Amino acid sequence: MVGPSSMPGTGQHGNGQGRADDTVLRSIGVSLTGVAESKLSNVTGACAAQVTCAQRVMNRGKLLPGGPIPIPPDLKLAPAKNTLRARLRRSWRSRKALKGVTQWVIDWGVPLAAGAIAVYIYAARTTSPSHVYRAFTLIDAPDRFALWLPSIVGWLLVPAIIGGVAGHIIAQRISSVKAISTEKLFRQRTWGQRLKPPGLIPDLRTYFHGSYAQQNFVDAWVRIAHRNDWHRAQDHWEVFIRDMASTQQYAHLDRHECLRQARDTAHLTLVITAQTGMCIVCERRR
Repeated sequence: MVGPSSMPGTGQHGNGQGRADDTVLRSIGVSLTGVAESKLSNVTGACAAQVTCAQRVMNRGKLLPGGPIPIPPDLKLAPAKNTLRARLRRSWRSRKALKGVTQWVIDWGVPLAAGAIAVYIYAARTTSPSHVYRAFTLIDAPDRFALWLPSIVGWLLVPAIIGGVAGHIIAQRISSVKAISTEKLFRQRTWGQRLKPPGLIPDLRTYFHGSYAQQNFVDAWVRIAHRNDWHRAQDHWEVFIRDMASTQQYAHLDRHECLRQARDTAHLTLVITAQTGMCIVCERRR
């Protein structure tokens, strides 16, 4: 019996076929390896891009104007005292806790009254104060140029302002008869509370030696979010409370309750973002 190897040409054909199969398998393996490497490189690149994007998002709060500044390990001591400009700025921003009419009187009523007084003094220098008063109140017609300006002011500006303010107060009183706020339910304001002067936005320097919650807040807000810049931290703290007190949800509150709730909301909101190195005011102003 003759085996396959003894047949002419059978062995060479088998060896050639085996080499072809090995070549095909090798080429398939190389192709699969290339595809796998390509997929792996794509996945690696996508992961690297996601990591870079996440790092940018995490470091966004750590970037201050001027470049990235490392977080200090310790909280710097609070300034010994504030300047007069800083105290006046804090008082001016605290007015947002007042009612709308009171804010309007401070913002526009006082400047308009100062302008009217300046016009009265200017006209009184050229004639007697009684003539200016009679022209200002439209009792007498102006007989010279210096009396025309107070006469026009008394004719147009003063009645419009008085009528507008009085109409607003009356409308507010009428609308509040059946529209009591839930914050005012079962409460009684004493005369001491009514006559108590309005409060001011808290000074962060007092938090340095305050309660544990206050120290934790000032550590996150000043050291982490503002890199120990006490002046910038105080400025942004006042801006946040000022804008919060100006929103509609605090409009029905009295001046003390408005400031207190705006301060508590600022504590809860800012301490979370500050611990991640981000200041909301810095982000909005960038």
